[in-house]
Amino acid sequence: MSMKLHAHHVIVVVVVAAMVLSGIWLFWPEPEPDRAVPLPIDETVVHCNGTFVCDAWIADNQSLRSQGLIGTEENETRGMLFFFGSTSYRTFHMNGMSYPIDILFLNESKEVVEVFSDFSPGDSPHTSSVPVKYALEMVAGRAALLNITVGSYLDWQD
Repeated sequence: MSMKLHAHHVIVVVVVAAMVLSGIWLFWPEPEPDRAVPLPIDETVVHCNGTFVCDAWIADNQSLRSQGLIGTEENETRGMLFFFGSTSYRTFHMNGMSYPIDILFLNESKEVVEVFSDFSPGDSPHTSSVPVKYALEMVAGRAALLNITVGSYLDWQD
């Protein structure tokens, strides 16, 4: 007995195959988001006049400084402290960020020399108006909430 393959047989096979494959994809685990650079292992606690500011990851090399807080979730008490080897003008961008931040620029004495508030995803890069040795990124509004202004001093364990 000879069996002919008809168009409706092909359609049934394709539909069944699609149903099976779509069922597999429905239960396939979502991949973890890629992070170009893992978050730093080192961290410190930042204070301003004895008041807790944030727990900060330390970005002390170019890879970590380039990554910044990209890929992190917004957190009121978490930040990133940037250590630069020398005092210079520093430029920050928001490429890849998903929430707005405040950036505090500090001199070698850990004095705040500039506060850049509410730096939002999509904003143009911002360069410090004076040479700085440190910078602190934290969730937008935190500097104002803690009354951190130009002239405030931050401290942390080196």
